[in-house]
Amino acid sequence: MTVVLALRCADGIVLGADSQVTDSARGLSYPSQKLHPFGGTAGWGGSGARAVLMELEEVFDSCATAVLGAENVGRAVQERVIPLLRHHYDTFIERVPPRTPPKRCRRTTSRAYGSECGDGPSWRAKLWTVCPPTELH
Repeated sequence: MTVVLALRCADGIVLGADSQVTDSARGLSYPSQKLHPFGGTAGWGGSGARAVLMELEEVFDSCATAVLGAENVGRAVQERVIPLLRHHYDTFIERVPPRTPPKRCRRTTSRAYGSECGDGPSWRAKLWTVCPPTELH
């Protein structure tokens, strides 16, 4: 679990975060930087998919001056972040079908063989027929 904390103090703001990434599906954990500079006077912290965070970092690095100089900084951040998040998450598959078919479905295999123009390298393919998608639960 990632923790990113921002505290308002008399002299400004203090940002803090843990620095551990845990990938329980793979049984891995490793250090990671979760706080990043945002121009010369601000910072940001994040958690989630690494690819998304790397793109956010690129966007923030390229537009920090414009965002921090905007009349409405929150709106300027949203204008850059929301399209990026939509790009990544509009096609998110919430429930991934299982790798193996349920027991009531039958799996069959077929094999195909061939070669390119008679003299080229031969090829072989193994094809699986699994349940129709409507039968996956």
